[in-house]
Amino acid sequence: MYDNILMKCPQGDVLSTISLKKAHWYIRKNLAEWETADETAIRLLFQPNTKRSIDTEQARLVKYNQSIKHNCCVACGCDKDYRRHYIVPYAYRARFPPEFKTHMPHDVVILCPTCHVRAQTAAQTRMHALEDELRTKWTDPNVDSRHATFLDPTIQTTRSAASALLNRKAQLPSEKVLEYIHVVRDYFDISNNNDSMQVTEEQLQLASQLEPRCPNPHFLSGPDLLERELFQAARERGMDSVIMDFVKEWRCLFLRTVQPQFLPPGWSLDTPVRCESRSSSN
Repeated sequence: MYDNILMKCPQGDVLSTISLKKAHWYIRKNLAEWETADETAIRLLFQPNTKRSIDTEQARLVKYNQSIKHNCCVACGCDKDYRRHYIVPYAYRARFPPEFKTHMPHDVVILCPTCHVRAQTAAQTRMHALEDELRTKWTDPNVDSRHATFLDPTIQTTRSAASALLNRKAQLPSEKVLEYIHVVRDYFDISNNNDSMQVTEEQLQLASQLEPRCPNPHFLSGPDLLERELFQAARERGMDSVIMDFVKEWRCLFLRTVQPQFLPPGWSLDTPVRCESRSSSN
């Protein structure tokens, strides 16, 4: 999971630990060269912008970036079958502006299966509660915004009738056959004054393949609601403050739930949520 490749500035000071994939990217772009034959460290060929404020939390972030991350569960220390865990649910994190999610690994940790289930259960419970709150605030209670699709009864009835005529017509009573033919003809807007009162094989095939579930134009997912809430709050308090409060809430939930004993050095509840290097490049 963690490759812990040291990335150094041209003077040889460690800037951070990175993945092997990222190290190869620097090498391929001629932005760095291997410092060691065993490919455990790279040295940049350019001078990075490393100007940082000297407040305590920024110093902790520097320490976190430079620290060696152990491949074990941050909660219990188990070093078997571990997996990534997003402290802020990925579906929410994906809606953040780029400067709050790119190059920000602080809130992606490693958990064993048992601890992952505990953390995920708590996160899902909080997500459901949060989304209920936001749905009450942002949607019309008389309109269904919870479901991405709805069942169209006319299409469902037409499909069932066509399938019955295709597969069981010989076993059906004549009045039922006539009823089903009427249903299909009505769907295709075929006049029922025609004496033949028949439908073609092609029409039956088309009707039997209809999709009765239709997109719900009023649907809003949990992340959709959250995005509305964040941007509304940002107009009043600023995005940095809003994202920081939101992320800290999830960090607190994670700490309460799994009580981690093996977090990397420098990990902090109050670590900044904005990527300074990305901000400075904009």
